[in-house]
Amino acid sequence: VEFNHVGFSYRGGEKVLDDISFIAKQGEVTALIGPSGGGKTTLCSLIARFWDVTSGAITIGGVNVKDMPLSQQAISALTRGKTIITIAHRLATVQNADQILVMDDGRIAQHGTHDQLVKQEGLYRRFTAIRQQAEGWRIAAE
Repeated sequence: VEFNHVGFSYRGGEKVLDDISFIAKQGEVTALIGPSGGGKTTLCSLIARFWDVTSGAITIGGVNVKDMPLSQQAISALTRGKTIITIAHRLATVQNADQILVMDDGRIAQHGTHDQLVKQEGLYRRFTAIRQQAEGWRIAAE
């Protein structure tokens, strides 16, 4: 699955996705993380053609999804060869992903593996720190 400079806006609305480019390779896991409203679900909805891109192109196996007559065909093509794109809110779910795309405000803010991203300043490292703190919290009985 390839996104090539994809932009998306709902009818008459502000831009939801802006210049998104990445490749989700066959047989690999690509994880999308980021805050609520960052564009994760919209990105996946565009693959299945629930909406069409405003700019750029999405291809599956080299075929533009706009040239696929049914969104079900896009979904079938997507799962053939076990390409997986997951939307995750728990970081433990994505730690072993082949690539992680950190979405924020309709853009890819960071991308890389878990090990690469935790070494970088940014949203992913902040998410991991918050998660680690939350796991250490305990409610004491009075």
